[in-house]
Amino acid sequence: MSKSNVAIFGVLAQAEGDLRTTMLANLATVRKVTVDSLTAEFDTFLKDNAEKLAAEVRKQEREQRKARVEVLIKEGEGITLQSENLAEFIGRVKAEQGVVSVNEDLSLTVTVELPKARGTGGGKPAANAPQPYVDSAGDRIVGPLTNWTKDNLSEADQKTHGCFRPNGKFRTGASLAKALIKAEVISASPVPAEDTAE
Repeated sequence: MSKSNVAIFGVLAQAEGDLRTTMLANLATVRKVTVDSLTAEFDTFLKDNAEKLAAEVRKQEREQRKARVEVLIKEGEGITLQSENLAEFIGRVKAEQGVVSVNEDLSLTVTVELPKARGTGGGKPAANAPQPYVDSAGDRIVGPLTNWTKDNLSEADQKTHGCFRPNGKFRTGASLAKALIKAEVISASPVPAEDTAE
């Protein structure tokens, strides 16, 4: 799939129904290919990029909602119990799963929880983060301990040193460290402050 098609397909994915059909037909004419072959390529693109496209849509929705909520909060500063559009305003706040509360001075406060962006690291240490362990040669272990173990120990050694739980799953984190320390493959060694700062 050409890079130019990928870029255009990204735009096409935003279109729906008749608009998408028309855009595909126009693109097929420009590229001098059949609509069927281009549609098949587009369907493959959609399937391969479904998660990426869904994430992009979620991101756009979050940004749009954030913008709407910021407008509501700003508007709320000028609205009082006497405002003519109070009911309509409260309806819009409720639509964003928000709450309008009345303060002692009869002014209003708008509270809306914004969804937090999902983290990407899953709590794993960075690939180059020094770990509080050293190997048998005294070298500092860098990056996730699971990666180090899989890179430096054969599968047979991993089994011998207790890297697997009784249910057969690979140990991680403190559980893996404990097994490797017990097997004397690594030793605990606090990371010097200057390494942590880096």
